[in-house]
Amino acid sequence: GDRRVDFAGLRDHARRLAASMQAAGIRRGDRVAALMAPGTEFLALLHAAQIGGWALVPPNPRLRRDELRRL
Repeated sequence: GDRRVDFAGLRDHARRLAASMQAAGIRRGDRVAALMAPGTEFLALLHAAQIGGWALVPPNPRLRRDELRRL
């Protein structure tokens, strides 16, 4: 389920996500697809994208698995 976080906790989580994404090879200007439910994790990922300078691209949730693999 979703959890409650304050802004400082969200910021810290977003910074850790941004660092993890950078360590995985995501660079400023890259596009990252994320198909996930709305909630604190999505919000943290959205902030991480701002920190890292990459674009978070939510794909169409109606796409089939084979279509998602081609993104």
